Amino acid sequence: MDEINHNPHKPVRKRIKASSIYTLVAVVVICVMVFWGIKQYAAGLAEKKLSAAVGKMSDIMTVTWQNVEVRLLSSDVVVRNLVIKHKDGARATIERALIYDFYRKSPRPNYAAVNLKGLKAAVDETNFGDTAKQIQAWGYKTLNGDVTLDVFFDPTGKVLYINTLEFIIADAGRLRLHFIVDRFNPTLEWPVVFAALVLREGTLEYNDDTLLKKLTEIAWRKDETFMKYLVGEIEYDIVEARKQADIYAVRSYSAFKKFLEKPDKLRLKVKLIKQLNLSHILNVRKASDLLSLIEYRFSDK
Repeated sequence: MDEINHNPHKPVRKRIKASSIYTLVAVVVICVMVFWGIKQYAAGLAEKKLSAAVGKMSDIMTVTWQNVEVRLLSSDVVVRNLVIKHKDGARATIERALIYDFYRKSPRPNYAAVNLKGLKAAVDETNFGDTAKQIQAWGYKTLNGDVTLDVFFDPTGKVLYINTLEFIIADAGRLRLHFIVDRFNPTLEWPVVFAALVLREGTLEYNDDTLLKKLTEIAWRKDETFMKYLVGEIEYDIVEARKQADIYAVRSYSAFKKFLEKPDKLRLKVKLIKQLNLSHILNVRKASDLLSLIEYRFSDK
């Protein structure tokens, strides 16, 4: 009797389980299809906006790409396999361009945050003109690297905020910049704009891999007398820094002297300590006048 009472329930449970699984699978499939549809729609909108932006530069350059992808959870847009051609013939390719917060920031046309991965440009006369042979002599046939840009322009106050501008060139070095520029008016002609610019804040960081090392080695071969003189000047600066008990200056000058004598790794940090009108640079007659406006440090780490 027990078997007769219990057996009828077993297939019912199986049917319930199977029905639940089918329902779950159906929900997942629908969600995936909806998500895919939204991504495709968003990618289409993004591509239209990019095409419109690129179209405004058509008299200067052409930009093509393979596809556009939208990351819905972050509002980022990924553009793959770009080809950039300047009207003068210069050409570069980019494996991936990541535009951060594309949809959230797009209403603010004065804002841009972009990361370019796999930027490649051949070192030839088309791209680098008369300097191509010199760069090739340094051992660079093709420049490969990444670029990061985070910039905002305040049109009301005419202030340009370059939060981050970073260049990473493979087997050469890494340069990272930060600036705040006042009196920036892009509607005026460039000579007028430059004359009015005021650098309120600025930092520079450079980590050398091979570029400065190669240039220093070349300098020793071309003019050993001058390089020995330069090392002597640095030794004098080290002595003076010790007299003033400036341990940071001693470390900085010592790292630079070590690099000059035996080029290897070098890191440079520069910070603007006084506001600078860029037109002042054109009238500077002594390097010391500019050096008095900045604080700089060398290290081998």
